[in-house]
Amino acid sequence: MQPKLSIIIPLYNAEKYISACIESLFAQTVIEHVEILVVDDHGQDNSRVIVEQLQSQHSLGSCIRILSTPKNSGAWAARNLGISEAKGQWIGFVDADDWCEIDMYKNLLDAVNDYNADWAYCLPQKEYSTGKKELLVAPKISSGYLSEDNRRKLLISGVAYFWTGIYKRDFLIEKQIQFPNAKFSEDSYFWWMVVMHTTRIAIVDKVGYHYRIQSNSVSKRPDPTKSQQKQTLYNSLIERLRSEDLYDNYKTELDYLYLKKGLLIPMLIQAINHPKNINQHCAQMINIAFSQQIEITKNKYYISDIKSRFLYLAFAYCPVILSLLLRLKFKQDPF
Repeated sequence: MQPKLSIIIPLYNAEKYISACIESLFAQTVIEHVEILVVDDHGQDNSRVIVEQLQSQHSLGSCIRILSTPKNSGAWAARNLGISEAKGQWIGFVDADDWCEIDMYKNLLDAVNDYNADWAYCLPQKEYSTGKKELLVAPKISSGYLSEDNRRKLLISGVAYFWTGIYKRDFLIEKQIQFPNAKFSEDSYFWWMVVMHTTRIAIVDKVGYHYRIQSNSVSKRPDPTKSQQKQTLYNSLIERLRSEDLYDNYKTELDYLYLKKGLLIPMLIQAINHPKNINQHCAQMINIAFSQQIEITKNKYYISDIKSRFLYLAFAYCPVILSLLLRLKFKQDPF
């Protein structure tokens, strides 16, 4: 039977959590309509062996298909391979250390059917090793046709929790939306592209996805190119939206998004992790933003955002002092 939904799991050194992750998918109330695509990205532990055991020994093991990237490439490549090989009409993404509520995908499938949507999402909850839980809220918008006002709300207040959703596979293929070749912010690029291309959306106002916070995740590991990669990715996002004539109508919102995600966060990362020559690095990143014709100081969201104004002006005029203050507070960047 053709599956309705393909759930893609990039697999890399996840032996501690992958069994619980897949068990949460086996427990889905619509499991008979689901295929689970586990994409092996060539880790060094027993993750694949565990998945193969589930596939061969569990009563629902036939739901699992195991794919492999040609070589270790990163989650972006694993997810793109999953998209290309998926048999389902709908696609979902789960990270190997996370888990889902048993009705998450039923609720999402019902929502896209009810509203004839390209995309639906539910709410995520952060799960800390200390036992702390944190509900992550989304902007309040209505299901159905995505109006300009609601798209602007997503651009200003949305967060790229892409794994809380399902996406129509034909929509992703038609709009050529996939994950870029990058270690950082590749998920944000994907999510913002979905936001900018979606016509109809469905929201499930209920926690469905549990996001495990780990100190050793890829995004937390020191990398001297992290800030540059993040800014480069947002440059690519702006350039593509310009090429598709999707930029001008949302320039104010997209410029503010770039300011926060493509400029301030990269400068914060650089100031905390790699403070040497911070003057030159900040000047270079600000010049790159100007070369992209990103308007900052006249942006209405920037003007009303005291925190962003302070950070931008501090990085522009006294980055060394700001870097010292930041390193007193942070041992490593929180991004």
